[in-house]
Amino acid sequence: MEALCDTAAAKQFSERLFENGVVPIVGKEAYVRGLALLADGHAAEAAQVFSLMIERKAANWGPEYAAAQVGLARAAKLIGDSARSKKTHEQFFAFWKDADPDIPLLANARKEYAALE
Repeated sequence: MEALCDTAAAKQFSERLFENGVVPIVGKEAYVRGLALLADGHAAEAAQVFSLMIERKAANWGPEYAAAQVGLARAAKLIGDSARSKKTHEQFFAFWKDADPDIPLLANARKEYAALE
């Protein structure tokens, strides 16, 4: 799905999907909504979407869960909450401790985390 990788496509997909004002809190749709909010500069709202996804882990089990952790860490940094960003990064790293280190999401998260310190 193109919207998972391209912020412009995520915004377009999000606008079409959420015309009725309903924001899902599970799956790719919720993740794309969070990305679109981040791209539009609405970090606090994006943090809410990602937080709900993480809280409802069972419904978001799979790649969306890990991606939501990174999304929340990024949103927290943008709203000036470095402590939350660090903690969320650390939770993500613990969750993906056995993952291939070359996965782009993991590699980028490590760079972002290093920049926080």
